[in-house]
Formats: sequence, structure tokens, C-alpha cells
Amino acid sequence: MPAFTYSRKPRDSGTRRKQFPPVAAGWHVVEGIEAKWKAPTEKQGPQYLWLRLDINEGEYLGRCLFATFHLNSTNPTAREIAEERLEELMTAVGVDDLKHTDQLLNKLFKVRVAIKYSEEYGSQNEVKAYRPLGTATKDEPKVDSQPRFPMNKAKAAAEAQPAPAPAKEGEDDSDLDDKIPF
Repeated sequence: MPAFTYSRKPRDSGTRRKQFPPVAAGWHVVEGIEAKWKAPTEKQGPQYLWLRLDINEGEYLGRCLFATFHLNSTNPTAREIAEERLEELMTAVGVDDLKHTDQLLNKLFKVRVAIKYSEEYGSQNEVKAYRPLGTATKDEPKVDSQPRFPMNKAKAAAEAQPAPAPAKEGEDDSDLDDKIPF
């Protein structure tokens, strides 16, 4: 085995690893990369399901999002929300009967991300909803077949008018300039 040495760099005890700004709120295409049951903390209560999602396209390609499902929470409202979101996720990845967390991985789907703020951590992303890939969502841009600008409507109306007949030989075409709509 090759020799390898590394010396720790002195660091200010108050510095943390680089913080990434949150991704924009809205719908993102993601892939489930890792899922596991995590040990509880005093603040979070009982064991919970943790999921790492990697954004698969667009401006935030490669960025990570994390989702938690507090399915064993002692709070009935938190447990109900976790169950609803897990069922949305199962629908998004095409799983009817979840027997192992690996069934949630290596599949593309959409998530709706919100930005939440806390005094302790600042701005962070929170996954709020899950949808199958190819599903239309409310806040995604829609293609509009109608012109958006009045100038385009005027141009379309002018193009719809029949073109003036060409002048015949020997006719005076000086009055044709008055019929041009622009």
C-alpha cells in the first residue's frame, strides 16, 4: 500500500463547513439516492425515515435535498402528515406495497420544495410534495399558444389580411403606399 500522510489544518472552532444557499422554491426533478431509518434525537422524538434526494436537472443539478418522515411520532398530526407524504412518494415512484426503503431509490420523480427559516439554521429547503415524472403541476410554466404581447397580436392581424393585388403593367401604383398597415 502506498504511503500517505495528512496533517490536520488549524481551524477556528466557530467555523462550520460551507453552507449552500437553498434551492429555489418550486418543483424539481429528483432521484432517491439513499434511504435509512435514523436514530431519534431528543427534539425529533422516535426513530424516523430519512431520504436523500439528488436534483437531476436544471440549474441545481447535483444538489442534495433531504426529506424526513416521522412515521413513529408520538404527535398524531406529525404522524398523519408523514403518512400522507410517504404515500405521495410511493405513488411518485410507482410502489404500492413498501417492504424495504430500497424500493424508493434510483427512480426519477418530482418534488415541490419550499424554503423555511429558523433562528438556529437559517434558510433551508423542505420537501412538501411528491409527484410522478410527467405529471402536470400547478406552478410549472404552461405553454400558451396565444401571443402574449399586443404588438404580436397586431402583427398577426396584419398578416391575416389579404395582400394587395400586384399592379398591372401600365397602372399607377402610387396609391398602394396608402394601403400598407404600418
